[in-house]
Amino acid sequence: MQQANASENPKERLSFLIDSITRVIYLNVCRGLFEEHKLIYSFLISSSINKKANLLLENNWSVFLRGAGIYDKSEYKDSPDINIINALSWDLACYLDCKFEKFNGLTKNIIEKWN
Repeated sequence: MQQANASENPKERLSFLIDSITRVIYLNVCRGLFEEHKLIYSFLISSSINKKANLLLENNWSVFLRGAGIYDKSEYKDSPDINIINALSWDLACYLDCKFEKFNGLTKNIIEKWN
């Protein structure tokens, strides 16, 4: 009965087909992968789906892949503890603070909490 209703509504039918085909392809590809590669493959599939659905923005994806970009380092203090937060990690925190509204005040908060 439910199958007949899904075939009557083209959007529901298309959604069902996309889900089913994605699941079948995923399972068949995973059969040929080593166990440690399955997690990477799952991540790539889920990130691609989220990018297509506009849930993962391109600038966020770019930062994830490439790390911190160019920003004015003179505006930011040095890492509170170079042994725990290395220079690369601190640069990323400063870049996020500078370029993304959601991270405004991140470095200031880290420094305040550190002391």
